[in-house]
Amino acid sequence: MARSNGGIIGKSNKTSFGKCTVTNQTSTGSIALQPGTTLINAVVVAGGGAGGLAQSGPPGCSGGGGGGAGGYVVKENLSTTAGASIPAVVGAGGTGNGGAACASQGNTATLTVSGTTYTATGGGAGGNCVCNVNGQPGGSGGGGHGGRITSGPGIGPRSGPAGSGGSGTACQGNAGGAGDYDCSAGPQHPQWGPIGYAGGGGGGAGAVGAAGCTGTGGTGGVGINVSPYLNTSIGECGFVSGGGAGGVWGTFPNPSLSSGGNGGGGDASNSGRPSNNGVANTGGGGAGSVSTSGDTRPAGYGGSGVVGVKELDKASGVWSMQSQFSAKQQGTWPERLYDIDYLMVAGGGAGAGSGGIGGGGGAGGYRASGYGPSPLRGSALGLEKGSHTITIGAGAAGYNPSYSPGSFGSNCSGKGNNTSVGSVSAEGGGGGGVGGGPVSPGPGSGGPGGSGGGGNGGFGTPGGSGNTPPVDPPQGQDGGAANLHPIPAPHRYAAGGGGGATAAGGNASGAPRVGGSGGAGAPNDINGSATTYAGGGGGASVPSGGGAGSGGAGGGGAGNTCGPPASPQNASANTGGGGGGGGNAAAGSGGSGIVIVRAPSDFTFAVTPCTNSTGTHPGGDKFATFTVSGTLTIS
Repeated sequence: MARSNGGIIGKSNKTSFGKCTVTNQTSTGSIALQPGTTLINAVVVAGGGAGGLAQSGPPGCSGGGGGGAGGYVVKENLSTTAGASIPAVVGAGGTGNGGAACASQGNTATLTVSGTTYTATGGGAGGNCVCNVNGQPGGSGGGGHGGRITSGPGIGPRSGPAGSGGSGTACQGNAGGAGDYDCSAGPQHPQWGPIGYAGGGGGGAGAVGAAGCTGTGGTGGVGINVSPYLNTSIGECGFVSGGGAGGVWGTFPNPSLSSGGNGGGGDASNSGRPSNNGVANTGGGGAGSVSTSGDTRPAGYGGSGVVGVKELDKASGVWSMQSQFSAKQQGTWPERLYDIDYLMVAGGGAGAGSGGIGGGGGAGGYRASGYGPSPLRGSALGLEKGSHTITIGAGAAGYNPSYSPGSFGSNCSGKGNNTSVGSVSAEGGGGGGVGGGPVSPGPGSGGPGGSGGGGNGGFGTPGGSGNTPPVDPPQGQDGGAANLHPIPAPHRYAAGGGGGATAAGGNASGAPRVGGSGGAGAPNDINGSATTYAGGGGGASVPSGGGAGSGGAGGGGAGNTCGPPASPQNASANTGGGGGGGGNAAAGSGGSGIVIVRAPSDFTFAVTPCTNSTGTHPGGDKFATFTVSGTLTIS
């Protein structure tokens, strides 16, 4: 007897041909899915809360609490109608803090799929004793304000208690940190006595905000890495919902400033907005207000939210004849896949310079099958006959920030660009760590990526993580750490080397200070010519030290010394090498990536544009080499 499934007995198949397309919706609207998409992953991030206000005193209020991060919701394998348009509401970050105005909570974000609405809660506002409010609840809670300041010379403890941190929403975030009431170990002011009037950090998706203490606001709670559900294009390299830093009424003339949580949390700033705002489209909380004896800086606004969707490729069970016919008509039925060996290298990370002794750039991610070191060989690509888009990641330009609080740290700065064949990609190399001098603002770690960037010189900062996001086999290694230089002492900084495909970046060594060498890359002869790819960039040093680090085998640029301006040590093109770190000299740029594919002799490859090329191996196999983005046609 004929069945409703077209005569085929078996479990009905649920297919989705979304080609792993990722859309990040940064403003309210609808996301149009492809005709073959019936399954999605979704990430919903609400707006972050604003930081709380301080007031110049005494009498008055002390440091404002950091804004809580926007709540986040992750959903996997949601069923939807093929080709549907799904509405998304992207919540704005919290604002306020004009005069005595209270900070506001971040706004909610929603995504509606097949009639069900998924809601992320806005981040809680930071505590504000001008308004007499504690840190407010939210997706993550706002930090509490510091204690109230009394008037008169030689004051001791605060006259009013500090504020408590707000609570977070279950499964969306964490609580904010408490404000400081009387951390007597804090620094002294000649007129107003012990200083510890510090706000707590706003909560983040990954951790609670730190409490304020000893004249320093609490750090914001770290965010969460959602890239495994989408990719690293969302947020800050895949991280969202970091808490805002707590503010401070503190040391004169330069208060001790704390940092926001990774994932867009605003850093405390002696210059106020916009440098202390949460980062747009991350849901990061704004930083609390900073006040000195004669001035008060505005508190930071919360960062707006974001809604991300990944359209999935998935199939299981048995297809009915009806579904096959329909899919053929719509052009969504999968063709036969052929195993194609490949080499894929992403763009290298940039070295850092002009903001201290810069770390070497991490190599672009290295992925391969069939050729190269056997531990790094993955499965061959499964490609249909026909045309395929090839994207070659550019190396990052040498990263030379100015000395300002917003330029320190690593996040996405100096990161190389991804290389991809269809839905398979290699991650750009992490940028070298920036920052450095023995005064605030502090130094930065190397950035994460295919291979991690080296740490910035002078403070023992770590290198960035390699193989981020993680794949198996790993696509790269960690960056090397910088040396720790005692203060006061001659400036003998040295930075870590960037990681390479087969070895971690070298750590900087002791006196005389020597920059770390770039990690070694991987040899590969897929086209019959043994070439090494994805070497890390060398770390910078100072003239009084023992020299800068060498670049790693595989195109890595050597480090520079912090002497007279010198030419930047760029990585070699189409190797994915990391750029060399710079001192006062310009930093080196990362090398561009490359793709080479190889198949048996009965295949034919064609490429565009003509900058790319095809060839035949002496054994008869065909190969195609891409040095710029283009199209591969297989027949």
